[in-house]
Amino acid sequence: MIITIAKSFYSNENLDNYYLTSNMPIALLKPGAASTGWYPQECISLYENQTPEECIKFMTSSGTWNRINARGPDLVKNIEIATKVVGEPQLLLENPKKHILTDQPTEKRWKIHSTSQKHSLFGEVQDYIRSIGGTSAIEGAIMEAADEFFTNSLFNAPFSDNEFSLDRSHIVVLDADMAAEMIVIHNKDKIFIGCVDFFGTMDCDALLKRLERCFSNDISDVIDMGKGGAGIGLWRIVDLSSEIFVVVEKDKRTLVGSCFPLGKSLTKTRNSPKNYYFQSYATSGDTTLNLTVEKRNTHFTLRLAGDLSSSACYKELDLSEAETVNIDFHQVMIAEKEATKNFLNFMGEHTHIKNIQLDYVPRHHLDVVCPQPTKASISLGSLYVPFDCPKCKKSYNILFKRQNGASPNSSHDSGPQCPVCNQTLLLKEKF
Repeated sequence: MIITIAKSFYSNENLDNYYLTSNMPIALLKPGAASTGWYPQECISLYENQTPEECIKFMTSSGTWNRINARGPDLVKNIEIATKVVGEPQLLLENPKKHILTDQPTEKRWKIHSTSQKHSLFGEVQDYIRSIGGTSAIEGAIMEAADEFFTNSLFNAPFSDNEFSLDRSHIVVLDADMAAEMIVIHNKDKIFIGCVDFFGTMDCDALLKRLERCFSNDISDVIDMGKGGAGIGLWRIVDLSSEIFVVVEKDKRTLVGSCFPLGKSLTKTRNSPKNYYFQSYATSGDTTLNLTVEKRNTHFTLRLAGDLSSSACYKELDLSEAETVNIDFHQVMIAEKEATKNFLNFMGEHTHIKNIQLDYVPRHHLDVVCPQPTKASISLGSLYVPFDCPKCKKSYNILFKRQNGASPNSSHDSGPQCPVCNQTLLLKEKF
């Protein structure tokens, strides 16, 4: 499905600023679609003929943080990577070798626990890079990226205050269980260098804004912006590399890395269109219910997974900055109607929230979706809607995604075909 749709749009359409949803089956949506049921955290944008500065500006303004070159030679592979970054970012944190590069990649890792090991570690990394064919022209750029990632893992990552950074003259030693890892992965076409730290303190919102300022201002002005590095190091890596990865599980771990094509000059790499993969999310919960929160300024996406009826851990959520909240129920295995009502009443207590959209809420719970005393505008996005087959009498819950507020509204409205007898399904009850 990905290949078919991507290729048809690739050959027939101007793809600039289209949105690509992360749900299966994947479909391309034009700009503005995020305001009619699709939200920015769920989208992948494709672009043509834009500079890195224009791409970063788009990412900061739209909240869609995965931006893919529509005319790249590996469009389908890059879309697949971005889909994982959006929908299953933990996969990249757990196994970047498997999910960033394909075609039998090779991986090597080094523990980072002290500033004193920089000289020896960099010697090992450099020797390893030199052993890989096609790196001679880009060795300096790869080592510059390694220096940035090493420095960030020791001087910035251990601190939750993103405006604080140790002076680089300090000696830093991390406990063994907090040691970061330098990672090099390569296949026959590409090399990835990155770092995983186990603090998860990087603020993607702030980082993108700093990158934007690096492009927009004279670099000497950006250097004087204060503590925290102002993103200058990563801005330099964006300039040098072909792809940039930043994946953050808040307060737990961060992956930062970049890719370089093998056998290509650094000038060609710097001048070629780039791919951007950014994601930031927070996880919490208990043994029965898991919560994931994705934040884009005042726009929050809250995903629930597990048993809503046996847990009230959501009451620990900090929604003080939220103005718009999308709530995704599609991984809720158990949800009694009273539990759904209690959860929505909790949301309604946050009277500063202006808009709440409910996705994948059970159809038979619709009579509890107007909590009090909320002042928010309540809307329904994707729902599981009951259909019946008039021929073989089987019943199905079909995922229905509203478009521009439309919905099936009577028992005469038709649905998809029955997979058993191919009869057109009919809506089971009035919506």
